[in-house]
Amino acid sequence: MDKKGYIRTLEAVIAIVIVLSFVYAVMPSKIINPSDIPYVVESAQDFIIGEIEENPSIRTEITIYSLAVLDMEQIKDNTQTTQTDTLIKNYIPMGYSYDALICKQTSCYSDQIPMDAQAYVSDVLLSTGANDAPSIVRIWIWPD
Repeated sequence: MDKKGYIRTLEAVIAIVIVLSFVYAVMPSKIINPSDIPYVVESAQDFIIGEIEENPSIRTEITIYSLAVLDMEQIKDNTQTTQTDTLIKNYIPMGYSYDALICKQTSCYSDQIPMDAQAYVSDVLLSTGANDAPSIVRIWIWPD
């Protein structure tokens, strides 16, 4: 028997195992997509939108307020929507800022977002009936 051949084969197998172990250790376990929404932001958005959809007092507040200002494209004065504003303030994650508007058009925008920030937007369409114009509650969340 040729013992040198076995030793060379064993050396090659060990070398392959070492190289594959190194490659596996160096490779990232998950490729992070920069366009993914952070979990804390996504869960906050889902909860806030869910509360707006399900809570009758908040829906009524938004509907009454939006019906009172039918001629405006977007409502920037949210002082009369205290329940909605309190809900949003309480569930925005630490380290994030927000802006929320009640809009009558789909082309609603916020001028509060810094130019270099990556903002995450969520919205919900609310309507009281077939004859009333719907309102859009849009929420922007961005890192401080």
